[in-house]
Amino acid sequence: MLFYENKSNKDNKEEEDKSRMMISVAITKLLIKFPMDMFLFEFQKVLSKICRLLKKRKLEVRENGRKSLCQIAKIVGPEMLYAIVL
Repeated sequence: MLFYENKSNKDNKEEEDKSRMMISVAITKLLIKFPMDMFLFEFQKVLSKICRLLKKRKLEVRENGRKSLCQIAKIVGPEMLYAIVL
């Protein structure tokens, strides 16, 4: 019984990771409308959360993280590439 609960807990965490990545893309779209200094401050937080998800062992989570990071790079454009690389 305990094993079953842990497995469902893992499934919930994977679903939570997927939703976090989708939310990070939406948050980035909102942050674009903020002043530049506020954008950079908050954008670094979003990127650090995505980077933490890229460290996960599950391949599916990492693939979704890479896709989200690519979408975010398209949203912010080439002029903000330095913020992603840092």
